[in-house]
Amino acid sequence: DWVDPKMYESMYNMTKYGHDIVICDYYMVKDGWESGSISKGYRGNNLGKKEVVLNSINPALAWNKLYDRKFFELVKFADYWYEDIATTPIILSYANSIGYLEIPLYYYRQRFGSITSSTDKRTLSVIDAWERVLKHVNKQFFDEAIMAVCQSINAFLEFKPEFSDQYLMYAKKKSNEISNNYYYKEAVKNKSIRDLLGMKL
Repeated sequence: DWVDPKMYESMYNMTKYGHDIVICDYYMVKDGWESGSISKGYRGNNLGKKEVVLNSINPALAWNKLYDRKFFELVKFADYWYEDIATTPIILSYANSIGYLEIPLYYYRQRFGSITSSTDKRTLSVIDAWERVLKHVNKQFFDEAIMAVCQSINAFLEFKPEFSDQYLMYAKKKSNEISNNYYYKEAVKNKSIRDLLGMKL
């Protein structure tokens, strides 16, 4: 991976407007290429706190953000696979103001053998990541975090289906929180998400 030479200067300049986190867009670059397609660094409809937490694992990237150092007194990055999923949503839930720079400044190289392309059993660390989010997220936004985790489970059912039983077992462990979640019930009703609790192992 590499960054645009002006990435951090541009993002730092946005902090002058009172933001304690700034997000930018990025390029998805195939291995061996020097450029690629633009991907959105933030995919919510607005930067309201509930919307931010709802979209905090979509995607839960760590490297397209500039953070106030105070957040790392609250939480450190996890030391296992999917440390970004385990940490970024927590930090976002405690932010006072988030800025979004809709310019691609980071080049993310997609290479064979990376975590995202691996079928290693360490993929199951994502379950620990989901649990960490729900344990440490700002409780004001717990309902939004539950929905973010449900969306992530759905994504991993597609992304790494070889571990589907383990993902669904985790969802069933959280059945009380999930089944009573307004966002989840609406999404299932609208068929924008699969019913995790109705799927068979």
